This record gives sequence, structure tokens and C-alpha cells, in this order.
Amino acid sequence: MLISAGLWALAGYEFTSGGTGNAPTSWPAESRIQRVNGEATLVMAVHPKCPCSKASVGELAKAMVQMQGRVTAHVVFVKPAGHREGWAKTDLWREATAIPGVSVQVDEDGAEAARFNG
Repeated sequence: MLISAGLWALAGYEFTSGGTGNAPTSWPAESRIQRVNGEATLVMAVHPKCPCSKASVGELAKAMVQMQGRVTAHVVFVKPAGHREGWAKTDLWREATAIPGVSVQVDEDGAEAARFNG
């Protein structure tokens, strides 16, 4: 019985999406991400070792095909303090860099993600 309850709880966790954030109403002045006026810009903050991030980058790849030339996307790979150089440059990093119209960067200590309420 206890095992069933544990499996039920894990399944509930696995299939529950994360909360939605609130995007800022204006572009953060201190952001290092360049925005082109009049052009749609998407900023996605990801954890380089999270399986959810892999799914998100996969969805971004599909969206960028549909939105060719109409949006610029930036994927910031959050690197927590204390991790070595190159920690964020995983297979997911390589997948993101292969998407046309997407630029990627390391986000030291999540500073850029925080600017966008991530």
C-alpha cells in the first residue's frame, strides 16, 4: 500500500507543470541581452541539466521553424555560483546553438534570469 501511494505521488509530481512566471512589463535596463526595437524577442532561461529544459529547447526549435525571421530568441543557461567554467555547456547547449535564430549564453549565478523574473 505504501509503495502504491509513493508511486502515485511521484506520478503526480512528474506530470504537473511548473508555475508560470510573470514577464516584466518593460525590458530590463540592466540586461546584457540586446533587443532590436520593433522586433519580437524571446528570452528563455534554462537549467542545463534539467530534463524539463531539454523538452523546452525542443519546443523552442519547433517554434523557431514556424516563426522564421519574425522573432529573435536568446537562451540563457543558468550556472549557479561555485560551478566550474564550462559546467553549463552540455549537450543541451549544443542543441540550442544549432537552432537558427537562437543565441545562447551562460548566465552566471542566474543574474539575467532574475532580471526577467525567471
